[in-house]
Amino acid sequence: GGHCRVVLVKSISLDRLASRLVHGQRWIGGNFGVCKAPHLVATVGVEEYRQTIPNAVQVGDAVLEVGCHLGTSTIALHEQASDGNTEKSGGYCIGVDVGSSIIEGAKKRYPNVYFAVGDAWRTADLLRLQQDYLSSRKDLVNRSTGFDVVYVDVGGLSGNDGLLEALALLSAIEHALEPRCIVIKSMCMRRLSSSLVSFWQSRKRLSSVANTSL
Repeated sequence: GGHCRVVLVKSISLDRLASRLVHGQRWIGGNFGVCKAPHLVATVGVEEYRQTIPNAVQVGDAVLEVGCHLGTSTIALHEQASDGNTEKSGGYCIGVDVGSSIIEGAKKRYPNVYFAVGDAWRTADLLRLQQDYLSSRKDLVNRSTGFDVVYVDVGGLSGNDGLLEALALLSAIEHALEPRCIVIKSMCMRRLSSSLVSFWQSRKRLSSVANTSL
């Protein structure tokens, strides 16, 4: 009748995921220690999603937000990456959403940010959108292909059935866009970040506790 406290799984894939997956609150507090890139930051709610920006985005970064909606988070990402001057810093954020009417609304609200219709799953198209943007901005210092940071706010990734889809999307983005950090708004990913621990990380924690108690 008792609850199982620990499940040990022999899996290289899960161990690698555990070494990169960070709970949103730990990321915001800067308490995520040494984890392997690309960092995968799991958040819930708009507030927590946006609070990760200072520790995720550096001035000069090329940033992408998929599922940008009306662009409120996108403009915050753009301002962090550009430091208020895209030409000088080279940093920018591109906002992408599947809804054409949503994108039109975002363009009207934030005309200084590049928005485009796009699908998070069609990663090759996301790179083409970046090339379109760079072609229109000959003055940018940062002209490299790919993104330094990707923010993901896509519907359907928070429910009980969303975990496998979220993992598949993160894998596709990681391999196609090669960011150093991906921040995702997903309840199921955040729950996973609370419970999934690398064996080697757990050994270090136990050794640290044991040494402290001596």
